[in-house]
Amino acid sequence: MRPGRARAGIVLLAALALASLSLPARASPYHAFDAQTDASSALEFVTETNQRVAQSFAPTASFTLTRAQLYVQDRGNSNVLTVTVVPDGGGRPQETTVLAAATNDTLLLYEWANFTFTPAPALTAGTTYWIVANSGGGNGDGYAWRYADVDRYPRGNAATAVANTWTAQPGDDLAFALFGWTPANVTLAATADRTSTSSGDTIRYAFSLNNTGTEDATDAWVNATLDARLQFVNASGAAVSLSGAVVTFQIAAVPMGGTTLELTATAGSLLPDGDFVVLPVTYEAVGATPLAASVVLYVRAPRVSVELESGPSSVHPGTVVTFAVTVMNDGREVARHVWLNQTLHPSLTYLNDNAPVPADQDGTSQSWHFLNVAPGPTSFNVTAQVDPQAAADTVIANFLSLEYTDRVGGGLARGRSNTVWFSVLGGAASNPWLWGSFAISATIVGGSYFAYARRRLRTEEIFLIHQSGVLLVHMSKTMKSDLDSDILSGMFTAIMNFVRDAFHYDNRQELRGLDLGGSRVHVRKGVITYLALVHSGKPTRWIAKASAQAVQEIETHYGEMLRDWDGDLRSLAGVREILRGHFLSPTGPSRSRTWMRLFFARLDRTFKPMRPL
Repeated sequence: MRPGRARAGIVLLAALALASLSLPARASPYHAFDAQTDASSALEFVTETNQRVAQSFAPTASFTLTRAQLYVQDRGNSNVLTVTVVPDGGGRPQETTVLAAATNDTLLLYEWANFTFTPAPALTAGTTYWIVANSGGGNGDGYAWRYADVDRYPRGNAATAVANTWTAQPGDDLAFALFGWTPANVTLAATADRTSTSSGDTIRYAFSLNNTGTEDATDAWVNATLDARLQFVNASGAAVSLSGAVVTFQIAAVPMGGTTLELTATAGSLLPDGDFVVLPVTYEAVGATPLAASVVLYVRAPRVSVELESGPSSVHPGTVVTFAVTVMNDGREVARHVWLNQTLHPSLTYLNDNAPVPADQDGTSQSWHFLNVAPGPTSFNVTAQVDPQAAADTVIANFLSLEYTDRVGGGLARGRSNTVWFSVLGGAASNPWLWGSFAISATIVGGSYFAYARRRLRTEEIFLIHQSGVLLVHMSKTMKSDLDSDILSGMFTAIMNFVRDAFHYDNRQELRGLDLGGSRVHVRKGVITYLALVHSGKPTRWIAKASAQAVQEIETHYGEMLRDWDGDLRSLAGVREILRGHFLSPTGPSRSRTWMRLFFARLDRTFKPMRPL
């Protein structure tokens, strides 16, 4: 032992000495991992010539071992103590394989002696290793290693060896401490101070970096990409830069433990309700695997719709109609502005409404401006009057257009209500030019049969014409087949040309009939078709009634087909049967009872079958 090396010390301060030695600097390679620090007893094992002492351990985490501390004392002459780390070989040290080795020449008093390993071995969690102490000093000149006999370290135990024979010392644990390091291991988590947001909200995001390694993660950066509806306010926790919608945090080193970055943003206009705002976040560092996280916030906003209801499906000219309007906010926020706009059909005149806000009038248009429409329904009625001069069978449609904003008046969403329809019954006459075309055709047809006129009412010709001017059905009693093509072709050419020109005028009158000497042409207009009857004799009320019923029955049963008629005459067989049922009598319509008309129809077979042109 070197003279003068003695140093005063107190064994009770050993634990404090260990603590001071094991406080590593940030990014230090000497972080405490495993230890048994109870050295309070006077028990010790001695290593000297031909005797060795060892302690087994099993780390709970994988790490790189850089240093071991043993609570030892130099006995006698000065000599070094050699410490090796070896694997386990069936419950004893396998000394043929040395993982690491270090030496130290300690003092005469007990102390925590450092043994720094070069190179530093990588140890695996859960694997058993041994720390072996070996001194070459002679008897009484070796080293003593303090131990506890109450099994202070359950994952290992002490062992002693004489020559090559190892003896386990169960329940005894030598005092030791192990130090090392692990590489940076960073995890990323992103959160917000809320789960949903609305227009105008201030949102505070937090990005947590947790480094479970002992080394710093160097040259790291975090990117957060703002939704287009979010405006950047500020950020903290690291150097920050903003490029477009990307907020970048630049971090020189992410130390062991937690690091928090913060970002504040303001929500702009958010529509519609139920949408969501996503903030994606990424982490990257030199030599590290990139990480990603995101924050999803659901949007609270108004969601406004409007529904329109009206009364009966058909009305008379001059009728006052009421439209029931329901504005529904199905969202979770107030709509700052809601606008409704209505442009009435030319055959409707606005009278009044009972909306909670006044209507703005502009000609035939009305608009309503509502403020702060809360979730739930808002209902009111709009009253209008049908033009007393409206033409029969005029179809009137009405709907409302809709616009609304978010709760702070930003953004603009649009929509419209459903469309309500109703038709006008037996009103003022329709377009005189249109009916002039029927007058031309009726004159041609009626003139051909003028010679056959009789005093008693007798149907000579029946024409059913599509609104486009195409002849659908022709039933004739007297017209010869060799004349049909020329006469009818000329007639309907004139009709189509005249209709095309006539549609430029407003409907004001309806042509009910035309007298041609002893013959008369009766015309009945439907929504899709026109019925022209050439008859002789004095007209009766029955012919008008029968014509109206025939047109109504045809359009009721075949209206959908006729609207999109493809020109296939075979599809009109049922239409011909309807006409036969109404105009079967050879004497034409009369006030006779139905059974009489059917009786004469069976007697008179001169009425030709229906045939198309």
